[in-house]
Amino acid sequence: MKERLRIADELLSRLHSGDLTLDIVPTKMEVVDVPIVVPEPEETAEHIIARMQTKFENINAYAHGVVNKAVRGLVISGPGGVGKTETLVRIFEDAAEKGLIKFEHIKGGNVTPIHLYKILYENRFDGNVVLMDDVDKIYNSEDALNLLKAGLDSSIVRKISWLSEAALLRNNEIPPSFIYNGSLAFITNRDLIDEAENGRGKDADHLEAFTTRPAYISIRFKTKRELFLWSEYMVKTNFILRQLELSDAVAEEIYTFARENYHLWRTVSIRSFIHIGRTYLMDQNRWKELAMETLCS
Repeated sequence: MKERLRIADELLSRLHSGDLTLDIVPTKMEVVDVPIVVPEPEETAEHIIARMQTKFENINAYAHGVVNKAVRGLVISGPGGVGKTETLVRIFEDAAEKGLIKFEHIKGGNVTPIHLYKILYENRFDGNVVLMDDVDKIYNSEDALNLLKAGLDSSIVRKISWLSEAALLRNNEIPPSFIYNGSLAFITNRDLIDEAENGRGKDADHLEAFTTRPAYISIRFKTKRELFLWSEYMVKTNFILRQLELSDAVAEEIYTFARENYHLWRTVSIRSFIHIGRTYLMDQNRWKELAMETLCS
């Protein structure tokens, strides 16, 4: 250690006296152009609403296409509670009341392939429309997807078959095959196209084959803000809070509360506003606290 200190002192002395010089060689620096990223301006609420209005106008057009038999199959996918079911059911029920179609709405539940075959048989005639709403297990079944592919086929004659022995069919005197002339509509929270494109194996192949047959409209929201703005718009234009017998003043208080807090909620939808409205009816003093307790959990 003492020897190292002695050498260091000697070098410093020589440097100070001029006996030692240091050559500084500049290094070559490469100039790199760093792109300047300018964030896109936030889309206005008006533009978001207008974009979604166009989306639902297109859904309306295709739903009427199902009614007038121009469209054999329709799939609407998107998050829950944004108006998918209400839109299709309103159009189909109105058409059924006018005698234009015979309408069956299948909401949720575990629809097995053999039950699906029975449903298709019972609604096999021209003018029959079946709406399958959140019946998502059928998309995981190869047998069910094969039945749906046959029912949505582009050929003039659509033949659907079930060649395995089944007591359900025998007991209901349903034949092993029949000609299907009805129409099918589907509502799901699942992005079936994304699942088909990113899936693996034969199930993804069957799902992709299914999604290419009907008209497919996907409702996507890029941010929670977009989802909130559309949900609020739907609640206001359909007077949903008024249907809960809440005054306009209370409704405005709920809208303000929602705008200030929706970013903290677990999910955002039309149902969120309905939940807040019912919470207000339950406890007009602590409704905000109680609503946040459940919406944020």
